[in-house]
Amino acid sequence: AATGSAQPQFAWRYYRPGNTGIQGDYCESLWLPPDGNPWVGGYDASFEEGGIAQLIHAENRWINISNVDYPEIGHPDNTGVARVSDITADSAGRLWMATGHGALFFDPAIGPASLRRFDENNSGMPGGWCEDVDIAPDGTVWFGSRATVWGWFGVSRYNPATDQWTRWDLDRDSLTIRPTPTASNPGAYVVIAAGEGHGNISHF
Repeated sequence: AATGSAQPQFAWRYYRPGNTGIQGDYCESLWLPPDGNPWVGGYDASFEEGGIAQLIHAENRWINISNVDYPEIGHPDNTGVARVSDITADSAGRLWMATGHGALFFDPAIGPASLRRFDENNSGMPGGWCEDVDIAPDGTVWFGSRATVWGWFGVSRYNPATDQWTRWDLDRDSLTIRPTPTASNPGAYVVIAAGEGHGNISHF
């Protein structure tokens, strides 16, 4: 006879700007590092103010990094500049973020002094809205961007080790990276990028 097993119990809590350090009512990204203290991207669409915040569970407090306090994130006049669409971390725990205007880099070990923005003015990224960022096994950082009234679309790759950029003018704003190791090439991988419409998928 089948025997029942106890169902796991969950405790839920509602987090919002009124009772936390989240930067705004709109939240589109979350990164959970190994220490279990999540980073959350939040913004206020009316004022274009926002950024990221980290909850330190053990102390029940938040670390806030917003474009109000740190202009490196971007000026509110640029729609989407403080809207973090995606967050991921490299092997050193440094955060790479997709935003409405290019991308952001942040090293939690250093703090706000490490903030760096990448956009069409200082990198190989297109000027559109970056929706997705992912890290490849070789340490390169891949970005997928869609076109907006202020910028073009494209897939771009950044190599932090060489400070080199590569760009493909493809309308692909969603990425996934899959390792494909072989005996002769243990670091091999493929990047699959997708966009709106039928058949808009590319392999790199």
